[in-house]
Parts: sequence; structure tokens; C-alpha cells
Amino acid sequence: MKNFNGIRIGVLTGLICFAALLTQGSTLNPQTNPHPKGDNSRTSVDWPGRYKGMLPCADCQGMEIALTIKKDLSYYLQIVYKGKTDKPIVYKGNFVWDDAGGVIELKGAKPMEFFAKFKVGENMLWQLDRSGKMIGGKLASNYILRKEVEEKIVLPKVLSDNGTPLIGTKWIMVELRGKSIVKTSAWKELPFLQIAEDGKFSGYAGCNRFTGLVDLKEMGPIRFRRTASTMMSCPDMQTEQVVVMVLRMTDNFSLKGNKLTLNQGRMAPLAVFMAEGKK
Repeated sequence: MKNFNGIRIGVLTGLICFAALLTQGSTLNPQTNPHPKGDNSRTSVDWPGRYKGMLPCADCQGMEIALTIKKDLSYYLQIVYKGKTDKPIVYKGNFVWDDAGGVIELKGAKPMEFFAKFKVGENMLWQLDRSGKMIGGKLASNYILRKEVEEKIVLPKVLSDNGTPLIGTKWIMVELRGKSIVKTSAWKELPFLQIAEDGKFSGYAGCNRFTGLVDLKEMGPIRFRRTASTMMSCPDMQTEQVVVMVLRMTDNFSLKGNKLTLNQGRMAPLAVFMAEGKK
């Protein structure tokens, strides 16, 4: 009888261990699970990229969202509460896929737990509600983030009267809103602007580096857009703030000799630059 009880206990113990193994296998982190078989968003959609949108906000004009998700399952999230502040709140971390390969969940985006899950589609992310379901009703379209599709820009070849090219030259700022630029000890270098052939521009504003896209015609109209910058804090941010404002205001330029001028309408020049290494 004792032997029978021992066998019965052994069998029960074995079944419990087997069940535990099954349970453990079914709750693996989706980040470490093999890709689910068949067609799904994770395997069939070009999902890596930057998504933007304006989501509803209970106590502000809206939440301006910029969410970047990468192939290595990391994310970078920026939130601006419009009407309250222009300074973005930044969250960084990793995300996981659900077992079906259709929904991602941002990890570590506290206190944004309600905001953490998105259904992934072609060039779109749908924010899900607290229970992980699609948001319906008349406001459903307000909970969509749309992917920024890379623009292909071809800029015209623009030369000054002495042959200095606008594109590719590193333009050093010498004057800003009518005042001469004097390098301070806090600056790594003088503020500058450089435009590339693919329509992207970059530069330095005295503290942070900035990038963006430029719309340009052969001589005259120019627009700087989608400007973004690093988020360093420096003792003197005044020059940087003016540089960013000037880029937003500029609607035309002039190029003479080794000098580039950014303007708004027919007003006095907003900023003046000289080609690096030239006078």
C-alpha cells in the first residue's frame, strides 16, 4: 500500500512539473519569442520609423506625439502638451510584440501606462485603450499616429557670382538680427549652417546641433522645415533661441560672393553667413 501511495505521489508530482513547464513556455516575453508564423504586422509591414500625431488631452490643447520605433525593439518617445509648454517630455526604452505580431507595448514609459499599447499597420499606429482594444466612435481617427515617409528631395545647383556653391558649403554665422556674432567661451564653435544635396540641413546654434529639411529654388525662395535639435541645456540659450526663430521666419535668401543672407520678405537680413575659410 505504501508503494502504491508512493507511485501515486510520484505521478502527481510529475504532472505538476509538466504543467508548470507548459505554463512557463506560454508566458515567454514576446521580445524573446520567435517571430509568429504567417503574415502579420511584425513580419509583413515596414514598421520601423518615426510616427507623429496629435492625440486628445483632457487638460491641454492636445498631446503632440513623436514616436520612433526601431528594428532592435527600442523606442524614443517625445510628448509636448500643447497650450502648457513647448518643451517635450522624453521617454526611452524597449517595446515588446504580442504573440500575434500585431500590437506593440512600450515598456518603461511611466507615467504613461494607458498610452503604452499600439496596433501596428501600414504607415500607421493606432493607440489602444486601457484594455488593449481599438478606440471607436467619432473620435477614433484622433488616436492615430502616422509614419513620416522619407522625402526624396533634389535641390538645384546654386552658385554665387564668384562660383561659391550654396549646397555643401559650411556657412559660418557672422551676424544675427543685426548684431555681430562674437564667440563665447561656452561655445564649441561658431554657429553655422550647412545644406546637403539630399535636401537636409544641419548646423550648430551655440549649444545644440540642429537638423531638418529645406525647400529651395534656384535663387530667392527658401524654407527650413521639420527642424529638430539635440536637447542639451546651456548657461546661455539666448543666441540659440534666436537662431531657431530665424530659421522658422526665413522665406528667401541672397548669395553674393562668399556671403549668404537669410531674409524674411524685404525686411532687414535675419542672419548673415560667410563661407568657411573665406572673406
